[in-house]
Amino acid sequence: MSIVPSPWNYDNHYAPKARTTPTVNQATVYSMFPNIDRWAIGFDEMFETLKTMSGQKSSFPPYNVMKNGDDYTIEMALAGFRREEVEVVVEDRTLIIRSDIDDQNDIPEEGKYGQVIHHGIAQRNFTTRFALGEYVEVVDATMSDGILTIELETHIPDEKKPKVIEVK
Repeated sequence: MSIVPSPWNYDNHYAPKARTTPTVNQATVYSMFPNIDRWAIGFDEMFETLKTMSGQKSSFPPYNVMKNGDDYTIEMALAGFRREEVEVVVEDRTLIIRSDIDDQNDIPEEGKYGQVIHHGIAQRNFTTRFALGEYVEVVDATMSDGILTIELETHIPDEKKPKVIEVK
């Protein structure tokens, strides 16, 4: 008769192994394109914008970015926010979405409907930025059922569009 080790005894080889998180090096423009400064002249401002944007790590509020042809839609989950508390601004080819409200994350003992047992809906200040391409314009922003929807369209000027030259 063989002895089966207890699953609760961590001194045996059946014990779960400690999980290790793999180390990931953050990619930068310069690590992906090491000699970019030799052939990309005049893009310093764009690289600085991308570098600044890549430093953002916040996941609040959650959002989706969808692409349809040359147009984009951003949906941002803003449960508990009123449209007056949200500001959408375009400044220097950067879309800025922010809210500067009183911090409402202090857990009250009594809520609107009685004793608070669990407080899981976050309502805090935020600022989220998106770098916009040269011809991308914000055309609409609506808020319905706790979702902020921002519509963006690409408007390429006629002089920048490809032309077909007739060969005679």
